[in-house]
Amino acid sequence: MKLNDLKHTQLAVIGGLAMLAVCATTAKADGAPAGWYLSSDAGINTMESFRHVSTEPGGRWGLEGGYALSLSPQLTLGTELETGILYNNLRSGKAHGEATQIPLLANLVLNCHVGKWVPYLGVGGGVENTSISVGGGGYHGTDLAFQAQAGLRYQLSDNLDVGLGYKYLADFTSRNVTISNNALLLSATYHF
Repeated sequence: MKLNDLKHTQLAVIGGLAMLAVCATTAKADGAPAGWYLSSDAGINTMESFRHVSTEPGGRWGLEGGYALSLSPQLTLGTELETGILYNNLRSGKAHGEATQIPLLANLVLNCHVGKWVPYLGVGGGVENTSISVGGGGYHGTDLAFQAQAGLRYQLSDNLDVGLGYKYLADFTSRNVTISNNALLLSATYHF
């Protein structure tokens, strides 16, 4: 695990503990929605440079579906499956190329309901199909992937919320290269 990956993990743990402390000290919410949900997010993705390849900002789109378990009046735990696509342009010297990643992840997302505001924190893991081509070379494979996420949503109604979130995705390739992505995303979630 690289030092940068360790820093992200430490920040996620500290954020999770802070979120639990806020939930434990706030007044009861109106009731956290438990049950099935479907969510989509889209935004800017930055891929960290690797092996003399520099990257340009790109995009990320995701689709998540899952079930939220009620842990208390303020807390729910979402168990979900996620897929989507990440795309970035690449440069290596004068050569240009592209990277496309398609993750399939199982996530656990802890939600803290404080009135209509919902801060959340999550982790996930699974596989990712990665396709990188630059300067006549490249890499194509399906690799293990890890994700950490955090954000804030606002409940517009009992069934719909919108939010702003951050996702860190690391893909551990068979060539001993970690491909790290940072995404800032807008989201919408529908609760059935």
